[in-house]
Amino acid sequence: MRRLVGPAAIALTASVLLGACSSPSAYCQLVEDDQKALDSFGEQRTTKAFTADAKRFRQIADLAPASVADDWTRLAEVTERVLAAHEKSGLTLEDAQDPAVLAETDSDDLDRVNKAYVKFNATSKERAAVVKNVSDECDIDLK
Repeated sequence: MRRLVGPAAIALTASVLLGACSSPSAYCQLVEDDQKALDSFGEQRTTKAFTADAKRFRQIADLAPASVADDWTRLAEVTERVLAAHEKSGLTLEDAQDPAVLAETDSDDLDRVNKAYVKFNATSKERAAVVKNVSDECDIDLK
């Protein structure tokens, strides 16, 4: 009886280990589930889209490998800053696309929003890092 337990245990252990290797990590699964939204990041200049993006980045950062967790967090922070600047100025992201609304907006409010966008746009290093990591770690190609 002992001889049968040994091979059976080895086969069971091998199947568990192989199964674990083939299933994606929670990080990779979340990125895969959100790939469409990640690929279009920043294209929709709406409060709803930016709010969803910031939340998504925070969730991914919580699961990300240590080597890129700060990059995901930085993307969340700059996105949240854009939202906060708009809220403080009373200017929605949608309104910011209307020249008539912009013409009536206080210059200090416009300056605040513009500064938030400068920081938002200065995340090319972080974006490149997460794209590379997702490709290497998850075999997912983000745009």
